Amino acid sequence: MRIVSWNCKGAARPELLTATRDLIHQANPHTLIILDTCMHAERVNSVLPRLPFTDTAILSSIDYSGGLWVLWNSTETHVKQIQLAPRMMHLDIKHRNGELPFLMSALYNYPQAGLQD
Repeated sequence: MRIVSWNCKGAARPELLTATRDLIHQANPHTLIILDTCMHAERVNSVLPRLPFTDTAILSSIDYSGGLWVLWNSTETHVKQIQLAPRMMHLDIKHRNGELPFLMSALYNYPQAGLQD
């Protein structure tokens, strides 16, 4: 199973879709994690339908900081959300080819130690 994690530093940039499609073409991930989207939930729906994934788990940004998307195709991967927090999610992931499931935690936190939760 291939999982790619990418700090995009803002998903509202016009070049995001091109860069994401290039990344998908090169790495062919089963699961893609996009960090630091800096995008609230209402704007996410304008971006995600244009990416080649069937399912998503989304954490909106907080005051235009952070934000976390996990994207996958349900025909290849089964993802169960176990726990969500403002900047972190725990997921149970299983590839449909029979690999053993595993727990994955994805998080985004402030780089400044004084601001971290």
